[in-house]
Amino acid sequence: MVCINTTNRPLIRLFGPKKEVTGNAYRIHLPGSLEDWLTHRGLPPQKVAISHEIPEGRGLVATRRVRKHEKLLNVPAQLLLTADVALQHSAYGGLLESCGVPAWSVLATFLAETRRQPEGDKNVWGQYVDALPSQTGCVLEWASEEVDLLRGTAAMRAADEIIAACSASVAELAPILRESASMPGGPLTEQDLRWGFSMLLSRLIRLPGKQDLEACVYVSYGQKSDTQLLLSYGFMPAPLSNPHSACNLRLSLQRDDPCFDAKRALLEEAGHSACMEFPLRLDSLPQKLINYAAFLCTEAPDRRVVSQIDQTGVVDGSARKGAINLITKECKVALTAIPATLAADQEALNNIMAQLAGKDILNVTSLQRRADILKVRINERKILNKNLFTLRQAPPLSQEGLSIGKLKSRGSPPAATPSPVKVVWNRVLRQLSSLPLAIGELAVIALFSAIGTVIEQNRSLAYYMKNYPDGPDKVIGFVDWQLIKALQWDHIYSANYFLALMALLAASLAACTSTRQWPMVRVARRWRFAQTPERVYAMAKEGTAAALPNADVRLMGQALQQSGYQVFLRDGSLYAFKGLAGKLGPIGVHAAMLLVMAGVTYGCLAGLKGTAMVPEGGDFIFSQALSPRSALARQPRGAAAMLHVNSFDVKYREDGSVDQFVSDLSVFDGQGREQLRKSISVNDPLRYQGITAYQTDYSMAALTVRAPGSPLQPADGSAFNLPMASLDGKPGVKGKLWATFVPMEPPPADLRSTKPRGVSIVARDFQTVALYKMDGTFAGIRRPGSQKPIEVDGMTIIVDDIVGSTGLELKVDPGVPYVYAGFAGLMITTLVSYLSHSQIWALQEGSLLHVGGRSNRATVTFALELDDLMNSIPEQRPSVEAQRTIAEN
Repeated sequence: MVCINTTNRPLIRLFGPKKEVTGNAYRIHLPGSLEDWLTHRGLPPQKVAISHEIPEGRGLVATRRVRKHEKLLNVPAQLLLTADVALQHSAYGGLLESCGVPAWSVLATFLAETRRQPEGDKNVWGQYVDALPSQTGCVLEWASEEVDLLRGTAAMRAADEIIAACSASVAELAPILRESASMPGGPLTEQDLRWGFSMLLSRLIRLPGKQDLEACVYVSYGQKSDTQLLLSYGFMPAPLSNPHSACNLRLSLQRDDPCFDAKRALLEEAGHSACMEFPLRLDSLPQKLINYAAFLCTEAPDRRVVSQIDQTGVVDGSARKGAINLITKECKVALTAIPATLAADQEALNNIMAQLAGKDILNVTSLQRRADILKVRINERKILNKNLFTLRQAPPLSQEGLSIGKLKSRGSPPAATPSPVKVVWNRVLRQLSSLPLAIGELAVIALFSAIGTVIEQNRSLAYYMKNYPDGPDKVIGFVDWQLIKALQWDHIYSANYFLALMALLAASLAACTSTRQWPMVRVARRWRFAQTPERVYAMAKEGTAAALPNADVRLMGQALQQSGYQVFLRDGSLYAFKGLAGKLGPIGVHAAMLLVMAGVTYGCLAGLKGTAMVPEGGDFIFSQALSPRSALARQPRGAAAMLHVNSFDVKYREDGSVDQFVSDLSVFDGQGREQLRKSISVNDPLRYQGITAYQTDYSMAALTVRAPGSPLQPADGSAFNLPMASLDGKPGVKGKLWATFVPMEPPPADLRSTKPRGVSIVARDFQTVALYKMDGTFAGIRRPGSQKPIEVDGMTIIVDDIVGSTGLELKVDPGVPYVYAGFAGLMITTLVSYLSHSQIWALQEGSLLHVGGRSNRATVTFALELDDLMNSIPEQRPSVEAQRTIAEN
């Protein structure tokens, strides 16, 4: 037997001690060489050790801190006592094989045989068998009068089955008993075999097969009722501490049923029998029980009904009503069969508990067993009465069967029928809040955003015609400028369908918030006290739950407050929570996303945009360059101001590459007063009363030269400006290139017939210019401002400067503040949403404290935290009054 408790109460018990009652104390027989024997047999170093200093007498205690779900004990295969191992080491191995007895009987015989062997002649398992207790407390060791106390209960049927199975197995082993008469240890007796079967009843672990010997074996009693634990292991859990507590109800196909044979055949065909038992619990009726009862009540055999026994749905019509009547009848029969009354059993239990609280008791084991049997009878009565009450109040059955505690009053008025508009509205909200729909919307928006990232936005038609030509040179075979214009891919983020997608996503977020997130917050804010232990375990669900003996709910509340929980106490019931902000986080995320999308949409519909190429010394009025994006756009306050370009400069790195473009700008009001001056560059724009000017491009406006001999040269010999034209996109030109022409004579009257004579000057950047003769041959290079003359075709030219033009992009986007605020909120609420919302319930039942908790995130961390909290609660010494309170409950 392996028993684990996760609190600081006795941690682990592996082998129960041999006990003999002497007065009111137990004398414990401990084999000192058991640990040596285990080590010799190959048990590796463990995280636990055998201790004799625990209240149970002997058990395993952790040698270091043990975490939940941690592997605790490593047992090698050679320490597994299986039927094959028993046959190999038993003196009756051959006889057992010839008799063909089951593995259960083989193991029981081997344990009894080893126990009877004299000291010094024992087999290799002798020291382990000597460590086993002489009694386990299981039903096989009970006196007949103790078994008779179960008469009339469902537990009696289980006890009879165990006793009958043991008797049948002993009868099968009669040849072994006769053969043992000549053995050195003396003959085996039926009592020896019964001892062996009692050891198996409390210690046998069933493995799926030899191929799974390396698999993990979990230390747990499993989903066993109080009755099963008492009959197999000899103990009863604390009152209401076992969520699997149940009372089996037996239903049988009656032989006086006119269709008995046909119904039995259908049941056997479906894998069922004509007599079945179903576990009744305090919280619900099994759906399988209802379906089985419905089949038994059918007037004629119905294959469809029998096929639904194992399903979650139930049959309808008269069979459903008959099922309720049949279950009600059998519950009443089961109640009538239990002897005495509930009050009499309760009084007898109180008397026994008072005796157990005394100091001088000689028959502790017998008294405790009688108390446990009375608890079984009381528990079965409570379960049957609760289910009878449920059946009397039962509404029409749903597909989930009957749920106790959720029954409506018979006199409650019917719910009002919702209006058609509300029905349609709720249906629309459900569709909009669909997660697959939201994922699809995001996927489509992401696809269009990718297209907008690849295709340059808000460029001129000439740009798209040049870079996305039609004909055989289409990009990736089908993308040309006509397709881009038709699908609005040149301004995809303000396209009608893109804005419609944004609106649809916003509607989905709003619907999800209103139908899912906000109701969850409203539920989380309620103070939900558990009134029964079953409710504590039900609300914990898959979280952590435990029953702490001798613990005080007030001390639990103090510990929770110190850990940052909000704690509420009412009539011995506790509710605590922390991390409510984690529930509000998803709502904040949705709100922030809605704010971002609202800002983007508002900027697209109410914004203005424009571009300007302004030479040094030039200026323009903002309103002349701004064009509205829609009819909703309005000019900002600063639209009447004038922007003046004081200078434009290009900064170069040491290797000659461009480092930065810098424009010195001034803003003047209508009276010519300078309101703002700033040098802007890429990623450092100018902002003025809602208008933002970005540095995006540049150009060459003019070339300042002196050219004596040219008809354009002023008489005073001063420099003059030649306008420069862009050759970008011309045949044979790659990249940016500008050019101008210095005439050597006045232009001819007929330009078509006479080619003008002069010098051509071209430039790719602001650092150098190249000069070409009239015949197109290269003449030389000069750096602007070097004052170094160059003679070309008899004309001397001095390049003084290149006048640049700054390319500005103007934007008026009233949605930017909302977008920034939305992203700031999104970052904050995303972090907040990762906070765990943890809830803990506790209920005081006498000196027993039921604790359960759950968390929506970091469940492992929460389980460890709750374990530490429970371990920190000091254990209170129970009083006689507290024990009586437990018994009364």
